[in-house]
Amino acid sequence: MSGDGKGTNTKETSGKVTVRPSARSRENDLTKNVAITASKLPTKSPGQKVRGSQSGRPIMVLLDVLGQRWTLRVLWELGDTRANFRVLRLKCDDVSPTVLNKRLKQLRELNLVNLDKWGYGLTLQGKELTTQMIGLDVWAAGWAQGLTK
Repeated sequence: MSGDGKGTNTKETSGKVTVRPSARSRENDLTKNVAITASKLPTKSPGQKVRGSQSGRPIMVLLDVLGQRWTLRVLWELGDTRANFRVLRLKCDDVSPTVLNKRLKQLRELNLVNLDKWGYGLTLQGKELTTQMIGLDVWAAGWAQGLTK
């Protein structure tokens, strides 16, 4: 038996060559499977490091996600209605389809947005979040008035 340096072992018997993966090759395959499984996790989720925070605290992850370009606008536009991709894109001032796809994918992974035959809409958690955002909007209005005095 001999190794080819590429993670396989070859064995020659009576004119036939048998190729079997080596232990190193099987180990690499396992590592790839773990990486693929990890890539199926939400791109950002509580417990993971995010921009500006090593802690992975849920509030820090949420603020990081909400701080991404177009995320708040998508949530706001879905606040009172469902919309298909084209309508949502128009509501968001013709945001790039690539960016909109990325935001919708991430919001779906985080269970804030869902998709059904009527289009994209907020999940129960997404609706709860927008309710909290309305309270923040009221607070921000009062705060802004206080700055102008």
